[in-house]
Amino acid sequence: HIAPDEIARDAAALLRWVEKENISILESVPSLMRGMLSDPEVPHVLPELRWVLPTGEALAPELARHWFTRFPSIPLLNAYGPAECADDVALWRLDSAPPVEQLHLPIGLPAVNMRLHVLNESLQAQPALATGELYIAGVGVGRVIWVIRYAPPKASCPIRLDHQFPVSTVAAIWCAEAKRAY
Repeated sequence: HIAPDEIARDAAALLRWVEKENISILESVPSLMRGMLSDPEVPHVLPELRWVLPTGEALAPELARHWFTRFPSIPLLNAYGPAECADDVALWRLDSAPPVEQLHLPIGLPAVNMRLHVLNESLQAQPALATGELYIAGVGVGRVIWVIRYAPPKASCPIRLDHQFPVSTVAAIWCAEAKRAY
């Protein structure tokens, strides 16, 4: 199902629609999720909803905590994908609220047929916990974007660069657990 525009823009109406239509997976931007949680008219029980995929904006840990306070049995799948890609390129599963001291949520691990690399200005791979630019490779990256905007010198990069390898616009940190944060 795709929610009609007038419903998709109204947080309370969207969750009522999810309940009425027995939707099991909902993809939403975090700002709309915030509206869902702040509106007293939204349903408090969504028996068929099995997953929510926050995407399109950074998911704040505080919002994830608020979600799990309201809907503790509905997990989140944080999805990340820059505009240069066909869809989400990284996913991070949350089954419970993140710790209060956590300031950022990971963008996650690469989706199927995608690769994530954190490289420095010389296109060298960064060690764990170092900062750098997030490079994305795989079938979901647009070829035209690569050719026009992001063609780095191939000879200087130790990681295989092909026509599907643009740089993301976010700074990235290569985390020790092989997940990425931004």
